[in-house]
Amino acid sequence: MTNGTVRRPARCVDAFKQFSAAATGSRGRAVWHSPAVWATVAGVWACREDYRKLIGRLAHTLWRQKVPVLYTVGLWTVAPAIKLGWRPTIEGAEHIPATGGAIFAGNHLSVADELFLGSAVGRHISFWAKEDYFTGSGVSGLFFRTLMGGLGAIPVHRSGGRAALSAFDAAIPVLQEGGLVAVYPEGTRSPDGRLYRGRTGVARLALAADVPIIPVGMIGTDKVQPIGQALPSLKPNQVTVKFGKPIEVGAWKDAESASTAAREVTDTVMTAIQQLTGQEYVPRYAPKKRADEPQE
Repeated sequence: MTNGTVRRPARCVDAFKQFSAAATGSRGRAVWHSPAVWATVAGVWACREDYRKLIGRLAHTLWRQKVPVLYTVGLWTVAPAIKLGWRPTIEGAEHIPATGGAIFAGNHLSVADELFLGSAVGRHISFWAKEDYFTGSGVSGLFFRTLMGGLGAIPVHRSGGRAALSAFDAAIPVLQEGGLVAVYPEGTRSPDGRLYRGRTGVARLALAADVPIIPVGMIGTDKVQPIGQALPSLKPNQVTVKFGKPIEVGAWKDAESASTAAREVTDTVMTAIQQLTGQEYVPRYAPKKRADEPQE
């Protein structure tokens, strides 16, 4: 306040900072009677049109990109919390596409893989989730249905046959419209930390949608949240997320044998993942979980 008049802050973004500083005394007590408080309140009010336009542009961007609301909230809250609390190391971030469709194909050590991948990418990723989360009953069923829908997850039917292909069918338009999909070629979490033979679904999906596959190497997530542990432990500097060079599948699109092409692409992806993680490779499919083991 100068000569009894209120001046608008030079930059509207500083108005909130000025308000916060002015509204708190040296001992942390609010001093609402201070002229500086009301001066900055007036400054914020003077900037209301700028804030309205900013919110409007943000909302338009989210609508255009069709980002689920709950996922957006997570990008603003959970992702920063993960970076601050767990301080993961991110390598190869230059391979993350700013726009356009792509498939992230990674090794699978822990349920926490999805949290760290999502926080590292910063764009909406459609993860596959088992059908049970979408069909449950009662309060917990309602919670998980709301959660999965709010995150934009794709249900996976584990009964096999045509039902099992519904997730594949749902992922193709997401990719063709410029979205991102995460796939774990091993099909399940590694039971012993080794990297198992990849299933060809990731290759078939990339060939059908004509998008690149970005190999992802997760290191240390099994230490933060091992199989059977409900929540990740707060262990900073234990997790590393590595992104490899995108694998373009165009060279395999005209192959004489679709199954051979899918296997070659999948093996190329698994080799790239193994180079990122340094895991021991096992040339057979990962064993399925026993009935008494915790499910994803």
